[in-house]
Amino acid sequence: MEMMLPRAILRQLLQRFLQQRRQARQRGIQWQLDYWEWLRIWQDSGHLHERGRHRGQWQMCRLADIGPYASSNARIDRMEANASEGQITNRRIRLERQATACSS
Repeated sequence: MEMMLPRAILRQLLQRFLQQRRQARQRGIQWQLDYWEWLRIWQDSGHLHERGRHRGQWQMCRLADIGPYASSNARIDRMEANASEGQITNRRIRLERQATACSS
């Protein structure tokens, strides 16, 4: 069931969308969502009103913290799960770089 949101809320959400897209690009992560896809993912999750960057809040995550933000590669999960996944990915990347450096 689609939520009908007032224009003022849609404008606020557009600012959150633009902010998230900008931050992804600054981190070198591809962004393949338009505003309406992004909003649909959030609405379908039922956690739109709980999104944020703090413990217990919900975030848009990439599967295994790899690849672009895309409708086929994004999910909504708690901040703690996203942070844990990010640490695992960072550790894996660091180990891969070390292995490459040692084999050179």
